[in-house]
Amino acid sequence: MKGLHSFGRDALLLETLSIVAKCQDPESFWADAMARLKWILDFTRVDVALRNPDHQTYSLKTVFELRPVALASETNVPLSRGIVGKMMRSGEACHVFEPGIRPFGKECIVDESLEGGSLLSILSVSLESNGKVLGVLSFGSTQKGGYCHQDIEIASRFGVHAAIAIQNWQHLAKLREDATLLDFAAERLRDSQAMLESLVAQRTAALSALSQRLLKTQDEAGRRVARDLHDSTGQTLAALIMNVAILRKKFQNDRSTSEALTDIAHFAEQALQEIRTTSYLLHPPLLDELGLDSAAHWFVEGFSKRSGIRVNLDFPSNFERLPNDVELVLFRVLQESLTNVHRHSGASVVNIGLERSAEAVRLEVQDNGHGIAPELLNGLRKTNTDTGVGLAGMRERINDLNGQLEIDSTSNGTALRVRVPLACTAQLTNSIQVENQSRSASAA
Repeated sequence: MKGLHSFGRDALLLETLSIVAKCQDPESFWADAMARLKWILDFTRVDVALRNPDHQTYSLKTVFELRPVALASETNVPLSRGIVGKMMRSGEACHVFEPGIRPFGKECIVDESLEGGSLLSILSVSLESNGKVLGVLSFGSTQKGGYCHQDIEIASRFGVHAAIAIQNWQHLAKLREDATLLDFAAERLRDSQAMLESLVAQRTAALSALSQRLLKTQDEAGRRVARDLHDSTGQTLAALIMNVAILRKKFQNDRSTSEALTDIAHFAEQALQEIRTTSYLLHPPLLDELGLDSAAHWFVEGFSKRSGIRVNLDFPSNFERLPNDVELVLFRVLQESLTNVHRHSGASVVNIGLERSAEAVRLEVQDNGHGIAPELLNGLRKTNTDTGVGLAGMRERINDLNGQLEIDSTSNGTALRVRVPLACTAQLTNSIQVENQSRSASAA
């Protein structure tokens, strides 16, 4: 019978330890475990003391009590206080004593409810895992001398498994805390990233707006300089030429004076022609008066004479006017493209085509030069690369109209394509009518 009784206790202990191993909820763990452990170990009260993270204090809590007495609950008890603290400091495995005898002299366990009253025997075992004492588990019984060697073995075995469970809970709590901190840090990082992206977008938009204003200011300045050259300096030179002609007539019998006056007239006429050409290049009056078609033909004709490069211009017949800003951008693209062809391509022929639909207008400039090196071409295709003032200005003008710029190049030549979207036909017509009225008013 004794063997059968021992076998039954071992079976109940194994069942209890199995519950300990499977339990993941610290709140229900002690109630479930104590309910089964009570069948094989006599106790009226159970207290659990756990070492705090500061390693200088511990927390005490009652997890089981049959008597109508106060439950223990202390959070910052010094390790120097009581038998429980002494066990944590020394690493002793267990203590069995009678509270009334006080086997440690004046030192006693911290929970006074375990010291006297109806409790006559105390069994305290260490909660140790991986060589670390996590706390102390104390059982109190109303039976004097109620704990034998077998009871100590049961309590110790339970304490080992309970310590492992407690350590797992602590690790899990730390992991959850770390996960919460990581989530918080990630959220802060996302907020910072979003803030930086917003700031970059704002700064980029501000720079783009500034660039557009600078280009428009440049166009307005070019228009004023062109008008001043044509109306002021040009008129002065024209008056000079007229006065020289009068002097030539007056001194026609004086050969040396007449020849000098002829040279002066020639230089003045040459300066006047250069001023007119510069004035037209800064802002061709044909662009305002007759539109892109006439201005493009005038510029291409002059470019061919100056550069010796043959330019084929293919514009649709009966080409209608476009809004002022679109015509100006396309003319500047044409002007800058031919300038780059003359400077860099070594081409002899340039083909320029223009197509227009209800949705967009497309301009293509293609030469038969030696092309652009691949590494340089890749740089020109990137908006964040230093691509030169001319191409950068061209790109800014096109972006201002929500257009696209493409550059393709081989050893047989380079093609530059520009697409500028247009508003619906009605809106475009109204815009042109308003602009034409504005032009008429300005001319008047």
